[in-house]
Amino acid sequence: MKKYRFGRILTIVLIISSLGFFLIYYFSPTHFSSNNLPLNNYIFSIIPYEKNIEIEIQAGLEWGDNGTPICTETNSQQYPKPCSDGMGGAIISWF
Repeated sequence: MKKYRFGRILTIVLIISSLGFFLIYYFSPTHFSSNNLPLNNYIFSIIPYEKNIEIEIQAGLEWGDNGTPICTETNSQQYPKPCSDGMGGAIISWF
């Protein structure tokens, strides 16, 4: 996972399936108010990675350095709740 100078990762969820794994996290790339909530309800992203369990060192990430954004809308999407889709994938919801 990339290091970011400003912001922090708030939740990490790992789901292992028969096809690989999904690493789901949301990251706030903004400054925080005194109560640790993002200022202006800035963008939260939930980003999954799917990769074969037998990872080769020379191989690049299948989904790029930062995964695939699932939601980049403003206001906060928190507490990711993933579940299996029954076909080796995942369904992700949050509130």
